[in-house]
Amino acid sequence: MPPQAFLDEFMKAESSAAPDADFSDVPRRDSVKGMCQCLIRAVERFKLCPNLRLFVTKTKKRSVQERTAHSRSSSSDHGLRRFSSHDEPKPIDSHNDADQDDTLDLCPPLAARERPKKRRGTKKKRDTTEYYDFGTALLGIEVHESPTADPFNDPPPHAHPRRLSPSPPQKAGNCTSFPGNSAPSPSRSAAPPPGEGDGAAPPSRAERNVASSHHPEADDIYDTFDDPSEEGTAARRSLLSHAQAQFGRQHRTVLFQLVIVCSRARFIRWDRAGAIVSERFDYVQESELLANFLWRLSSMSDVQRGWDPAVNRASKREATLFREAVSAFVRGMEARSENSVPVRNLPLAERSLDGTGTYPVWKIRVLNELTGDSSSLVVNRPFAGHHSVTGRATRAYIAYDLLQGRLVFMKDSWRDTDPKLLPEFDTYQELREHEVPFIPKVLYGGDVHDLGGQRHETLTHVYADRKNSWLIIDREFDRLVHHRIVQDIAFPLDAVANVREFVQAMHDALCAIDKAYNSAGILHRDVSKRNIMLTADGRGVLNDWDHAGRKHPLAPGIGTWAFMSVELASNPDKLHGILDDLESVFWNLVYGALRRFALPEENTSTMMFEESGFDNQGRATGGTMKGAFLLGRRYVGLRLSSAKLSELIQRCGDCWRQCHLALSPMDGIGERKKNEVREILKDAAKPSYWVDIFAATLRDMPPKGDEVLPSQTSSSEDESSVSASEGADSGDESGGHRAVSLKRKSCDDKDLPPPPTNPRRSKRLKTLPGV
Repeated sequence: MPPQAFLDEFMKAESSAAPDADFSDVPRRDSVKGMCQCLIRAVERFKLCPNLRLFVTKTKKRSVQERTAHSRSSSSDHGLRRFSSHDEPKPIDSHNDADQDDTLDLCPPLAARERPKKRRGTKKKRDTTEYYDFGTALLGIEVHESPTADPFNDPPPHAHPRRLSPSPPQKAGNCTSFPGNSAPSPSRSAAPPPGEGDGAAPPSRAERNVASSHHPEADDIYDTFDDPSEEGTAARRSLLSHAQAQFGRQHRTVLFQLVIVCSRARFIRWDRAGAIVSERFDYVQESELLANFLWRLSSMSDVQRGWDPAVNRASKREATLFREAVSAFVRGMEARSENSVPVRNLPLAERSLDGTGTYPVWKIRVLNELTGDSSSLVVNRPFAGHHSVTGRATRAYIAYDLLQGRLVFMKDSWRDTDPKLLPEFDTYQELREHEVPFIPKVLYGGDVHDLGGQRHETLTHVYADRKNSWLIIDREFDRLVHHRIVQDIAFPLDAVANVREFVQAMHDALCAIDKAYNSAGILHRDVSKRNIMLTADGRGVLNDWDHAGRKHPLAPGIGTWAFMSVELASNPDKLHGILDDLESVFWNLVYGALRRFALPEENTSTMMFEESGFDNQGRATGGTMKGAFLLGRRYVGLRLSSAKLSELIQRCGDCWRQCHLALSPMDGIGERKKNEVREILKDAAKPSYWVDIFAATLRDMPPKGDEVLPSQTSSSEDESSVSASEGADSGDESGGHRAVSLKRKSCDDKDLPPPPTNPRRSKRLKTLPGV
């Protein structure tokens, strides 16, 4: 984007023009620090930032080391205590990141912050070096003295992009979501596919052709905007890591960055859909561009700079209330324990009290879309969520409700606006209207708006859709909307006390699927281990309906990869139906049984849940190993701590095996057998069918569900190792018998086996949804 267009679009002038400035001395310096100090002097001399203060940054590690050295020196002279080893910066431990500070040795060379108000009697600060705090930072300025360190390559005139070959999607969780671990090109999205979080599949060839058609008169082919050199790649990684750290600690809709490379400069604007990068310009020859950027940024309001107006720093009293409540919550888990193990544990709950000192304590005003009322929540550090700069950017908080005086759960995310997907808060209201059981108790929430009532939306897609000559794009963009949900706290599925609670949670999730589908006409579309949760009483909760959609019309396949149905994983074009949600419950059952209730001699490999590849269009595919698990009846004879759980898995596995036979060509199978298999498929598409099977298992289970599975016979071991091809072609009646139809049972508590009489749990704990 031309730099002047960038200023006009995103930094509209509401004051007088910037003063004339001269930056000619900046690129003459032979070091980054020298360039930074020279730029600061120029800004101060020409009064370009009357409301901001530019400073040379230092990392947290260096800041702590300097304080430590100064304190040790002072203590030896004045009898003060010496710092202990606990005062030293702790090294990052990748295996335990509860208190990990990923910004310990990270910061841009130069930055800007609000200029402090002058106080009577205080001296003007002469030191231009300060610690860079990602929690409160306003602008990070990347400075490179080498002309080859530009992170991007500008295209020649009339050029358009072309990807030489499809790129496979980046793995979820990878903080650099762009090809080659690079930052985005102009208007390039890093939005993840629904259900995954951080990775994104590349566009189809048709989509790339549409993008290229924006330049019908192009005479050059432009392959990449990302500079592939070692210095360029390092510069992009730096840009992205700084944006990631700042977005993760602040509550922003937009983030600006300034890049200075020798005598050239660029502007960058981030939102949760992607980044728009300006064309490189010579800030010595065109000094008015850089001067106007700094001048306008200084005069812009906090909202124009990207701050969420509903979020402010919490007061000391509010922060104290929050910390005391969370501390009591954590102590309650630790106190109610057996053999020193918390009985209803919420992993990383203590992370909500930031131990790194880089996450401010915020007060967030959350609007209730139904009533128009608002509530104020105090939060510190998210205990879970995705770290991607772009995409849904889900952050899960334990929050303190100031009005109710108690802890709640808040999910902050950016939802997709696909008309086939429902806003999560609206989905919950509709589910409540239809009396869907076993779903979270949603207190309030909805889309986030600014002070003028304008909904928080990303804008990158707007510029990606325009036919501008400067546009470089190799994929389509999503329009994302800021969304917050506040619920009661619940617990992850791993917090089950015994086998019975595990099966009960699966049963309750099926009840929710049943009622939502048949009464409200809604599909969950992401039934996963993280979304099947527990109340403090050990009952199931089907959480995270942010990917929910109508059963008519169906939307493309979606979900968490590990628990996706075989058909969805193997066919990226498949529409997501009720069978896919129900099969996901089965894979959650198998996964949980292997991870939690397998005996020592059982093979607990979870490779089939992780298996993936790519088709010829670069789209993720899989499901082969899951299919072999079913067709080979490898679910038979699993060595588990409960015989009833093993029987349940076998019964469900046999049914799903027949379903996949029905969905296959069924060559070599007799007509009678085909009809039987098709009838099983019809039954399997009814959620009530599975509710009854799980209810029958619960009625037969001991109160605590902890019986030990007898030793397996050799025949069972032989049967469980049948190959996929044998299972698929034999048509063995014993391997595919039809489950006996059961009388339909209600999902109400009165018609179900009671929960364990003395559930091991803390009475202090309420309920917590996942991310």
